[in-house]
Amino acid sequence: MKQAYYRTIRDFLVIYLKGLLMGSADIIPGVSGGTIALITRIYTRLIDGITHFFGLVNLSNIKNIFRFRFRDLWQDIKTIDFKLFIPLMLGIITAFIAMSSIIHNLMENYLGFTYAFFTGLIIASAFFLYRQLDSIRFSIIIMSILGFISGFIIVGIDSLKVNHSLPILFFSGSIAITAMILPGISGAFILVMLNQYEHMLNVLRTISIREIIVFIAGALLGLFVFSRLIRYLLHSFRSLTMGFLIGLMIGSLRLQFNIINGNSFSKLEIAGLIISTLAGLAIVIFITRISKVNPNKDNISGI
Repeated sequence: MKQAYYRTIRDFLVIYLKGLLMGSADIIPGVSGGTIALITRIYTRLIDGITHFFGLVNLSNIKNIFRFRFRDLWQDIKTIDFKLFIPLMLGIITAFIAMSSIIHNLMENYLGFTYAFFTGLIIASAFFLYRQLDSIRFSIIIMSILGFISGFIIVGIDSLKVNHSLPILFFSGSIAITAMILPGISGAFILVMLNQYEHMLNVLRTISIREIIVFIAGALLGLFVFSRLIRYLLHSFRSLTMGFLIGLMIGSLRLQFNIINGNSFSKLEIAGLIISTLAGLAIVIFITRISKVNPNKDNISGI
């Protein structure tokens, strides 16, 4: 009994840590929480869980609510992957609330070092994810090239000059959440493109409830639509999809390189950039170690 209890607490904390990392990554333009989900081996499980959750919002269960058939409703609710969602969402929410000020400070004062760290993380992640593929076929190489080109082009788009009205925030939430669960494309960068990044950081710091609710509503709509597409692609064309996602991650490095190259650094600061990049590499190794899974297989049912 004691061993089972320990495993439950340990599993909860491990997934909470992954949520903390995902949330922290999603705050930074150019880094995707989906990348963290991939390298921590919860991506397929996460997409499956999201799709299943929205699948329960159907006419039958709506009727069960109005007819007070809560027992039938509960049978469906119990099938939700709470062991994943509860600690993961707690970690993401913690990161959004607690890390927004920290990340803002890092972006203001240590921009180059911050992006160097995530450059190392993304490079190591791409290498690590290629190890998941059973073989490197020509079709996978083509998909990786297409992913690279897509990521390279997307991160090169200039920001739009739009306002911060509630409809715009709703739309921004729908698009940003799509990028957040898509490895390689940063949800935060999408917010930068839509001129909402600084505004949403301020919304989180000041806890502006109305704007947070509207943004979340848009995000839920984006999840509902996009998670189904990703799930279909992962289960029907897994290797090709993974090849595209890896290429997308590598292509998105254009943003990090542009930011780092756009600044001048002393020899000591260059050494710091190298150390930051190596730290990113080390984090990937650490994350994969705590995942406790076979490095050549995606963990669909475990943590």
